[in-house]
Amino acid sequence: MMSLLLVSSAAWSHSGDAHLLNQLNRQLETNPDSQQTLIRRGSLFVRAKKFELAEQDFSDAKKFGDPAVVFLPLGISYYESSKFELAAEQFDRYLKRYPNNGAALEYRAKAAREMGLYSVALKYFKTFLKHSPYLNPGHFLTTAEIALIATANEQANIDAAISIIDSGIVHLGINPQLQQFAIELELKRNQVDSAIIRQQSLAISTGESPQWHLQMGTLLLIAGRNDDAALELEAASDKIKKKRRTPSLIQLKKQAEQLHLALKTKQP
Repeated sequence: MMSLLLVSSAAWSHSGDAHLLNQLNRQLETNPDSQQTLIRRGSLFVRAKKFELAEQDFSDAKKFGDPAVVFLPLGISYYESSKFELAAEQFDRYLKRYPNNGAALEYRAKAAREMGLYSVALKYFKTFLKHSPYLNPGHFLTTAEIALIATANEQANIDAAISIIDSGIVHLGINPQLQQFAIELELKRNQVDSAIIRQQSLAISTGESPQWHLQMGTLLLIAGRNDDAALELEAASDKIKKKRRTPSLIQLKKQAEQLHLALKTKQP
């Protein structure tokens, strides 16, 4: 078996992994029945995309302790090698023992998503949000994106997605990423006033930047509040003039020009 473990150093994308492999090999030479060491080496092989070697280590690890602890790393190996159905089976077995494990819930959700089972994916993503202590905006955005395609009812999907985003805002505080996505969703369900309120909530965190004024002006224009939109355009233009010329500033100027033209077409 040791001949199988002579993996080229070029296979290791993470600094120190080749050295760690040598350490684990030495440990297994003196203690070949160590389940934890086999799991660690198997996980190292997964990272190097040496999935056959990983699965052999995980198979051996099941013989030397509680097999349940192997279900999660074996499932991750299957997931990373695009064997999504096999991965889901392993995650299900692990979750029977550890139903609130955040990593298993997230991987189970992602496996369902890869299989096109969006309602199942949504269920696991939402459970993950309830139980994981380490959440970031991306977790809520991913779950909301799944909610948008979970059923055939577009309106219900949008409502569910906004509910998920709002739960993220409650959990993490006002967050530009989450609020911007919610604004897009409010516009999809024709709730312009709600979108404006959300934009107002970003004034402090964005410092009322030119971008903030332009987006507020655009929302006000959609709402038919042309005079208020013109004021926001004026504020944005004043701030743009004070900034150093950069590619992003040029793009802002183009946006301001577009808003100016849109306002002109609305004038009687």
